[in-house]
Amino acid sequence: MRYPLGVGIGDMGIAETLRAIAFLSPFKDPPVRGNADDTSLEDLSGWATALTHVKRDGSAKWFHGSTDDYRATKLVAVTRSTSRVTFDVPDAFATMDEALAWIEPLPFEVCSLGTIFPDEWVKMDIDTFGFGQGHYAHGWGCAFRGRGHDRLVSRRWLEFGPWRIIRRPGDLTLMQFHELDVDAATAARQARPGHKRMGIAPSGGYLQVPYAYAKNVEGLYVAERRTLEIVVPPGGKVEQVHMRDACALRYHHRLARPADKPIDQVTYVFLDEADARSHLHELWLRELEVWVADGEGKRRIDLAYQAVPLQPEWAANLEPHPTM
Repeated sequence: MRYPLGVGIGDMGIAETLRAIAFLSPFKDPPVRGNADDTSLEDLSGWATALTHVKRDGSAKWFHGSTDDYRATKLVAVTRSTSRVTFDVPDAFATMDEALAWIEPLPFEVCSLGTIFPDEWVKMDIDTFGFGQGHYAHGWGCAFRGRGHDRLVSRRWLEFGPWRIIRRPGDLTLMQFHELDVDAATAARQARPGHKRMGIAPSGGYLQVPYAYAKNVEGLYVAERRTLEIVVPPGGKVEQVHMRDACALRYHHRLARPADKPIDQVTYVFLDEADARSHLHELWLRELEVWVADGEGKRRIDLAYQAVPLQPEWAANLEPHPTM
């Protein structure tokens, strides 16, 4: 069986992205119609150039009629406000190697990959998660390259998620959320945990831009360590969404490099060791420091913590994918 491919990219610039897409074999012939903002394209052979200069949005379509049949849709769409470029190709791939052959040549740092079961998942009315900002909702996978990994709370997040991880040359990492050769219901069941952990969800590890904080990240600033210390009283609970807030603050400071109180790290100091241990794994996953301050003194405990990556059962049963 062959599957449709839906890709969302654009963070390397609309012009460069469109040039790369136009080079793909399905898009080398001119589209049958297209538009740039409110104007129909007259020179269809120059569709990529025309879409590069849209003020709002535009698209090029290689089909007549509506887009009701997703599996028959071949199109490229651009949205200026999010700098997002998406494209769809019907019957694009049957294996992971074929899917990677599409993805690897593309210019991106963050790549969303839509579902291969669009109609079925809509009928099932499943909740969707994703990267936002015009990206496709998570489907069978997603990918990061280079600095795109910094949009995660930590690179550790990659190794400890409910997905299959595939590493490729050029610092490219692809997460597969479900087996390809299963029915829609099985795919949804396999994918849902990964969609949440890799999406904009309370327990998710993706840092959307612009980031929406659940609450202000406040603590004691330690200038000599360029660290923000957050004290957790006995019985206190640190919600995962607030851990993500701390990671977002750290990421913002790494990018902005503020002159006043720059933050390289966020530290959680627990006054009860049992509380610290109960939070240790989730904080460690996000590379947030974990300390205990009690009658035995103040000590860091996350450095000695070791976790074993666990794959979901369906992924563990697949053959390992070569990195080269």
